[in-house]
Amino acid sequence: MGRMKLSYACSLEQLYAVEIEGMRLAICKHVYVPAEDSWLALSALASQLKRYDEAISLCIDVGAGTGVLGLHCAASKVYTVLTDINPCAVACSLLSSRLSGVRHLVDIVQCDAASCIRKLGRSGVVAVYNTPYLPEEEDDKGLESLAWSGGLREAERFFSMLGENPGVMCGIAVYSSLSGDDSGLLSRLAAEYIVEVFMTHVFFEDIKVVVACRRRP
Repeated sequence: MGRMKLSYACSLEQLYAVEIEGMRLAICKHVYVPAEDSWLALSALASQLKRYDEAISLCIDVGAGTGVLGLHCAASKVYTVLTDINPCAVACSLLSSRLSGVRHLVDIVQCDAASCIRKLGRSGVVAVYNTPYLPEEEDDKGLESLAWSGGLREAERFFSMLGENPGVMCGIAVYSSLSGDDSGLLSRLAAEYIVEVFMTHVFFEDIKVVVACRRRP
């Protein structure tokens, strides 16, 4: 069975709110709740924000979910664009941006991954994607499956977008070791970028965060 058809509508249901790193996040029905992969990505993102500081002009949070990653950029006073294919995630991120007091620094778009990001006419861009990091299944359906199913293919798509946008100086992607062999991806990235890989072991898998930054001239 194929994937469900998505709409632009969501009857948002906030379950509760949490305080994380100075942000107030809405936790919503049908939206992925931040977990170990989110914290690993957040740590990597925070390191890049600190490393490049004022050189960063824009953050892009692909597959934003609750907005935990993108709103960390906005809390650092960086203009941020969040995208998600799930209409409930878009609404939830919007609510989180209001709760966190950074709505004026955030734009949120419903689209498939980074497909709505045009070629960027600016430099100093950091992009992050906590991918739906488990292997894709043909019968995946429902809003929740959008947050889980995708695998290494989504990381490949993400880094391909970086290659088409020279203004993106760093890309950060999260995926599971269950997604498959990533040696080809890492080899291709290493030819063009400075690559760092961070991992944490959770139960039966390794969660990987790949940080790829352009080499400075």
